[in-house]
Amino acid sequence: MLNRRTHRLGRGYSIAEIVISMALIVLLTVAGFTACYAALAVQGRADENMQAWNGAGTVREAFVSALHGGIEGDTIDERARSVTEKFGSRLGFALNATVFGLHTVTFDGEGWQLSAVMEADVRQEGTVGEDGQLTETEIQLPRRGLVLSYGGRGTGKLTYEYYSTELALTAEVTVTSGGCDMTVTAYASVWSDEAGRYVADGSAICAQEAHYEG
Repeated sequence: MLNRRTHRLGRGYSIAEIVISMALIVLLTVAGFTACYAALAVQGRADENMQAWNGAGTVREAFVSALHGGIEGDTIDERARSVTEKFGSRLGFALNATVFGLHTVTFDGEGWQLSAVMEADVRQEGTVGEDGQLTETEIQLPRRGLVLSYGGRGTGKLTYEYYSTELALTAEVTVTSGGCDMTVTAYASVWSDEAGRYVADGSAICAQEAHYEG
């Protein structure tokens, strides 16, 4: 019996045994990579969720801090302007974003929208005219920015949108004669050719609310 085993070991492995061994190695390797990818995906989602919660919390704290001293004005439009100036400044500081020149804005009339770009990629695009001359145009592709929208006279509806390559935050503010409400929602961001910037991907990661009376 011992001689048979020794003889078998001495003659090496058959083709079938080698193929089976290689198949097992491949299966184990694939299983290992699959487990690694799954772990990385879970970690990525955890990081994304943490970033979303932190971003939403930053916006909420800026809102609460801005209104700590009260809202000025008697009409809805005056109060909305007060909220916009205070919250806009705090939000710009909290998110390291450019503050709007709100002194040029009037709240009497139809709704409007302001936007600011803090970071952008610049791309050169060339077009050839009928005369054969090449004209180059500089295209700006925003990577991070802030958009402020007002619903119009007497609505007291304000919307702040902060976007980056990874995160989109939307803060919806309603100003009333007795106070102010805000809901900030965080999303993963996705590039939109239509908007020409990053926008919310449509699936909310988290939402936080704040209410102010006064």
